[in-house]
Amino acid sequence: MKVRKFIEILLVAIIFGFIASAAFLLFTELFSTTGISARESFYGAFMGAFFAFIFVRISEALTKFYDRMAKNQSALVKLQFYLNDCLSLLGDNVYTIDNYFNIFSNYGSDAPEPKLFGNELHQIPIDNNLVVSLTNIEFINDLYVINTELRKLNDSVNSMNRMLEQTTRAFIEKHIDHKTYAANIEHYKPNMDTLRKFMYAGKKDITKALAVDLVLLRDENFLSRAIRFFMPTKYTNSQREQIPIETKRVEEEIEIYSRKRRERIDAVEEDNYS
Repeated sequence: MKVRKFIEILLVAIIFGFIASAAFLLFTELFSTTGISARESFYGAFMGAFFAFIFVRISEALTKFYDRMAKNQSALVKLQFYLNDCLSLLGDNVYTIDNYFNIFSNYGSDAPEPKLFGNELHQIPIDNNLVVSLTNIEFINDLYVINTELRKLNDSVNSMNRMLEQTTRAFIEKHIDHKTYAANIEHYKPNMDTLRKFMYAGKKDITKALAVDLVLLRDENFLSRAIRFFMPTKYTNSQREQIPIETKRVEEEIEIYSRKRRERIDAVEEDNYS
């Protein structure tokens, strides 16, 4: 496709040069009295017009390439913050689900007093504008799959939040008794467990995407690596080797952050935070 486009530009340049040189030759014959032959005049005019056209086209192409790569670099930086935000919200949701199971552990209609769950699961933001600014088609496809899964996960989160809110409100307003309320709470546990599994799967996918983002950010420039060698659309062999390493490093950092965050929450709940 790139070769075909180059040939088309070259043919247009030749036609342009021929027309420009013919016009120049005609102008010379009409208004000039120099001793330069018609052939020399035509040849000089043709080459001048031809190379002028080529240089203009190359300049326009390089400008477009540079602007495209600048948008790509900007999108990669923004994507890094976006993916970290997604990871944080997924981690919050996992904690909320764990809290649900802790509250309603061994809970039933014969419990001495009812228990209520006041937390909600968070929606995961989906930003398609960042994706269209990228140049790596393989990474774009990966992010599209992630966005699709996040959209489905958000639908499930909405449904779960709605069911829990309606069940709790119905019990508080005495539209259902404690036995019915407890039965519904127990009924939601498998759904909550499935949601938790998809939250973990989402964290794993996004962690890898974040690792890819960091590798692509690090592997740029020298005029964005000579415009990414005409914008390759797949991960390079070097990038493929770095992605598992970067994924492991990101997972370790997330684990450290999650542990510190859990310790802080436990300290606050136990009134030992300082």
